[in-house]
Amino acid sequence: DNKGVFYPLQSFSKNEEVDFDEVPFCIEASGESCKVQLMDLARKISSKVYLIGEEERAHLHVAAVMVNNFVNQWYEEAYSYLNAKGLSMEILHPLMKVTVSKALKNRPLDVQTGPARRADQKTIHKHLDSLDYDRALKALYEMTSKRIIQTHKEKGPE
Repeated sequence: DNKGVFYPLQSFSKNEEVDFDEVPFCIEASGESCKVQLMDLARKISSKVYLIGEEERAHLHVAAVMVNNFVNQWYEEAYSYLNAKGLSMEILHPLMKVTVSKALKNRPLDVQTGPARRADQKTIHKHLDSLDYDRALKALYEMTSKRIIQTHKEKGPE
């Protein structure tokens, strides 16, 4: 029984070029013949090929949603917030780039910054007050801040 999954772990959008050599291809296969064929095909497309199981693929998908879809939603929240305040998202582009760069080179926990990282309740409350117009966004900000504070408490002193 030869069944397999050929899973390029990438977000694809119309009119966006993709460097397929950099796209991870995750291969899941039930039989040896299928595994060999899918691995060979993936290696012709990308230098990043991984043999995984069904459970690993499910875990990767959850994490992919976090780093892609959830982060993108936060970008949209920032865009909408700034737009409503008459400011341009372009001002944040260098910060966005350096944040991603640091997260790629380090454990994200080790490069976390900001008021929640410092457990700066005064600043957090000022930010929450500025989000009074949107209860859902305010709740997300508060929940995320609490999660950052808790994560760094669990890590212990530096």
